[in-house]
Amino acid sequence: MNSYLKDPAWLRFQSCLPSPSRFTGKTLPKEEELSYGKISVHIDHYKTTDPKGTVFMFHGIGTNGRLMSFLAVRLCKAGYEVVCPDFPYFGCTVQEGTVSYEDWRDIALYTVKSYRRDSLPVFVFGIGIGGTLAYECAYELGNIPGIMATGYPDFSKEETFHALFGSEQAYRETADYLRKWQWLLPAKKMRLSDLFDLSGIVQDEKAGAILREDEHAGNAVVQLRFVHSLLRHEMRVPPGNYRSGAALWIKTGKDTWMNEEIAEGLYGAMGCRKEILELRDAGHLPIEAEMTDRLTDGLIGFMESCL
Repeated sequence: MNSYLKDPAWLRFQSCLPSPSRFTGKTLPKEEELSYGKISVHIDHYKTTDPKGTVFMFHGIGTNGRLMSFLAVRLCKAGYEVVCPDFPYFGCTVQEGTVSYEDWRDIALYTVKSYRRDSLPVFVFGIGIGGTLAYECAYELGNIPGIMATGYPDFSKEETFHALFGSEQAYRETADYLRKWQWLLPAKKMRLSDLFDLSGIVQDEKAGAILREDEHAGNAVVQLRFVHSLLRHEMRVPPGNYRSGAALWIKTGKDTWMNEEIAEGLYGAMGCRKEILELRDAGHLPIEAEMTDRLTDGLIGFMESCL
């Protein structure tokens, strides 16, 4: 099984986190492997005795499951079991053949089905496009008390991809290229940093440099078929029909990658109970000390209200 023991980047990233979010000997997750077809999904599993519930944390573009530790460690200390999968191309997950964004969605569903326990409530959390994954996962699985995300980007809106690529021009040039050369895409790969604008992924300059250089995160190699599928993804579940459970939007006030309108995305149309947690000084990946304190308290308070 691929392990983070071979990847020193996450250890360097730890030094950018506030002390309560850092690993100790007692808070390191158990590394596990979940087989999904030809994909070996790497899982960070944070276990605790007598958990209050299970939280599934979905990373987005340019990060991985291990980087969700900035919240996972705190939630585990607060009595929650936490499961953080690495989606294909990121972290220590290994895949064969072509992998699409739809495979991400199906892996998210399969991970929750594999790890959920009937005796425990389940919550799903997402960063960036991981928030859209969390929404789709909760809708299709049902019986999810709450979804929580820093944003719920709507893939049907071009503006979402203008932000990801850094500009409307960069998006259009890439989209035109992908349409023109579809038949070549399964064999074509590129560095993530050559495709997307990752400059706004985190406010801290040192943390940003680590992420952008990490081959398991911002410097990962992805298939253009995956990017093409992301641009063409059609949700099976319209947001207006989602009426079960509750949704929390964590509004990060200094996110320079996805503005408020893009982050809100699907949230406005959801028909369930909704709450907003404002973090005015938080960036896209909200690792700032005070903001992470407030985020942890907000997530715990939200989950308790759902129960």
